[in-house]
Amino acid sequence: MFFIAFLLSFHFSFGQNFTSKKKIKDSIATYFNSLKYYKRKDIEKIKKYQKILKENNLDTLLLDSYFFLGIEYVSKKDSLNFAKNLNAIDKIYKKTNSELAKSQYYYLKGTYFNSNNVIDSAYTYFQKAKNICVKNNLFKHSYRSFYSLMELQRRIKDAHGLDLTAIEAITLAKKAKDYYGLSDIYAYIGLNHFETNLEKGLDNYKKSSFYTKKIKDSIDKQIYTTLGYLNYSYTYVFYNDFKKALFYAKKADSVNNQYQLFKYDKGLQIVTKQNIGVSNIVLGNEAFGLKQLNESKDLCGEDYPMKKALILYDIGFYYQNFKKDLKTTRIVINEALKLAKKISDPDTELYCLKVLAEISNPVESNKYYKKYIKLSDSLFSKKNELKDSYALVKYETKEKEAENNFLRQENISNIIKLENILHKNRIIQLIAFLFILIIVFIIIFYYQRQKSLIYINNLAKATAREEERQKIASNLHDKIVGDLRLIYQKAETSNQIEISKPLFKLKEEIRNLSHKLSSVSFEEVYFKEQMINLISDYFSPDFKIKTHGLNDVDWKNVNNTIKRTIYLVAREAIQNSKKHSEATSLNLFFEISNKKLSLKINDNGKGFDINSPKYGLGLKNQKQRVEELNGVLLLESIINIGTTTTIDIPLTV
Repeated sequence: MFFIAFLLSFHFSFGQNFTSKKKIKDSIATYFNSLKYYKRKDIEKIKKYQKILKENNLDTLLLDSYFFLGIEYVSKKDSLNFAKNLNAIDKIYKKTNSELAKSQYYYLKGTYFNSNNVIDSAYTYFQKAKNICVKNNLFKHSYRSFYSLMELQRRIKDAHGLDLTAIEAITLAKKAKDYYGLSDIYAYIGLNHFETNLEKGLDNYKKSSFYTKKIKDSIDKQIYTTLGYLNYSYTYVFYNDFKKALFYAKKADSVNNQYQLFKYDKGLQIVTKQNIGVSNIVLGNEAFGLKQLNESKDLCGEDYPMKKALILYDIGFYYQNFKKDLKTTRIVINEALKLAKKISDPDTELYCLKVLAEISNPVESNKYYKKYIKLSDSLFSKKNELKDSYALVKYETKEKEAENNFLRQENISNIIKLENILHKNRIIQLIAFLFILIIVFIIIFYYQRQKSLIYINNLAKATAREEERQKIASNLHDKIVGDLRLIYQKAETSNQIEISKPLFKLKEEIRNLSHKLSSVSFEEVYFKEQMINLISDYFSPDFKIKTHGLNDVDWKNVNNTIKRTIYLVAREAIQNSKKHSEATSLNLFFEISNKKLSLKINDNGKGFDINSPKYGLGLKNQKQRVEELNGVLLLESIINIGTTTTIDIPLTV
């Protein structure tokens, strides 16, 4: 009887403990599952659960708690607690040898570097986390890495890389029947393509909507539905189709209000009101549109500074273009600019500088344009550095994976090769040879790609600088010269000769400067006609100009930036020959050979010493234009014989 009573007591006690532990596990698991992307994490509550999980040795849920805390610490820029949290995950990995712990460790490191804009390190760790999850069939966790990789690739404009990542993610998501993931991935593909291919963007939004309808959780489904409508609205705003943009923004607003989604994600309500406001203003309902923008701005508070800066810019745009109230425009745009600088949002900062340059007086306008150009050049360089760094890491990651695959294959082969030494040697030699070929091919491909990127970047730089020259020339000619003309006319009318004469001279100098800065457009007038017009302007009985090969070149297949450089260098050479060299004849020879465009210019002038400082600036400007396009400019001049300028610019890399 005593023995039976002991057994019953032991069973009852053990059963109670087991049931209690299961309830704890289920309760905490339910809470962790509720921590979706749109819900803020309660750090103190998670820490409280951590103590319970440690006491009950529930390592899997304990790992989840450290993961959620890590995400919160990154968002709050709390580096100290983040480091402690990361070490805790590392201890769990060493204790349990859990691949999930390892992948979450890498993912959090990637998130940390991504938040600090260290693109190469972020890519490396996201890739490692993703590979571990894919290898161990942990798609629920690998999806985070896929999503982060796509977000990173979209930021640096790697559209092709994003598509490849998305295809891999879709394959796994379909196997796992993860409708959240599929909805997100197709939406991201749509956002990746709509700017260049509207039809492709809309098609992927439809696919995203298809999988949104399969989500079972009611609130989640409505949040994803609202995000889908906002994607459509954002896309149509980009294409200036504000009727459709307003239609989809209203649908998003309807779902927002019906399900009170602002309780879960206030950001949805902010963006919805912003899109409704902008669309209404453009469509003529200005008062209501402005009201929506102000409500959207107030909802931002301190939690959404980036959205608030953009909304302030939209309000400033309204006062500038619809109310013509430049005073209010200046106040609002300055507020947006101040906020953009505070949160390091360079894109919004650029928008604000451009508006301030447009609405300010000439002196202030010049200052703002200089800031705009400086920031624009800085961003351009930074993006190129990020792309180059990202491309290198991507290349090194692929190389490492190829090397690991080779080593695994070699280990498997070694077991078989033991049976036959001769066969073993032949296989090793063959693999080594193939490996060397692969490495050589990768290196050649990489350097060729780098060369291509440099060439493309140089073309883009040259185009961007030309656009800035055009803007400055336009402002000098249209605004400053116009203002000076009015002042000059007033001075002349009042017979103030001592003022009017210098003003006239200054006006003409600025006008000439604007013409020098201004270039030509080869979209409207063909290059050949532009060259003929140029020659006609300078041709005279005592200064004859001849062209050779101008009709032999297919100018339609030559990049506009290259044509513009050829034109400007030719114009400079003709001007110098006529003005300084006392030449009576000049020849221009055009030729395309070996994928290079060549221009040779010679005159019969008095020549000059090319090493003389007097000619240093002009030569430097010509060389800079050509060398920006990977070209070469050679200048030869012989006193009393003439000057020869030779230019070679590659048409492709």
